[in-house]
Amino acid sequence: MSPLIQNIIRFAVIMAIQVLLLNTVELQNVTAVWGVSLFKPFFYLLFILMLPSNLSKAATMIICFITGYVMDKFTMATSVSSPPGLHETACVLIGFMRPFILGLFFQHHTKEMNKPITPSLSKMGFKNFFIYIFIIVSIFICYYYIVEFWSFKFTDILKMLLKIVSCLFTTLILIILSQVLFVDAGRQNRRR
Repeated sequence: MSPLIQNIIRFAVIMAIQVLLLNTVELQNVTAVWGVSLFKPFFYLLFILMLPSNLSKAATMIICFITGYVMDKFTMATSVSSPPGLHETACVLIGFMRPFILGLFFQHHTKEMNKPITPSLSKMGFKNFFIYIFIIVSIFICYYYIVEFWSFKFTDILKMLLKIVSCLFTTLILIILSQVLFVDAGRQNRRR
C-alpha cells in the first residue's frame, strides 16, 4: 500500500476515534477535580506525530493546518469552550517544531536509510519515542491551554495547570497504548 493511502487511512481512523469516541465521552462527574475534567486527550496528535520524517516543513505545516482545521470544525460543532482556530494554530506550531525535534532522534536513521521513516514506538524504541511525543504533546497542550485560558477565563492559574498536567498524562497514555497495541498486532501478523 502506498504511503499516501496509508496516511489517508490513518488520518480517517484517528480522527474518527477522536471525534466520535473521545470528544463525546463525558467523564466530568467521575474525573473532575475543582470543576476541571481530567479526561480530555488529544489523541489526534498521533497522526501528526507519525507523519513521515522526510516531509518538507511546508508540507508538514499544511497537513498540520488541515488536521487542526478539521478538529476545530468538529469542536466548534459540539462546544464553544475554545476560541476559533485554536487547534489550527497549535497544530501549525507543532508542525513547525517537529522537524527540529525529529532531527534530535532520527538524524542517524535518515542517513543510513534513503527512505522515509514513520516515527513510531517500534522504530524509535520506547525511550526515544516517549521523549519525542512528550516534547511535541507538551508544546501543543501548553500552547492550547494558555491561549484558551487567556481568551476566556483569566481566573485560576491552578485550574489551567491541572488541565495541562491531566491532559498531557491522558494523551501520552493513549498514544503509547495505541502504539503498543498496533506494534503487537503487527508483529503477530508478520509471524503468521
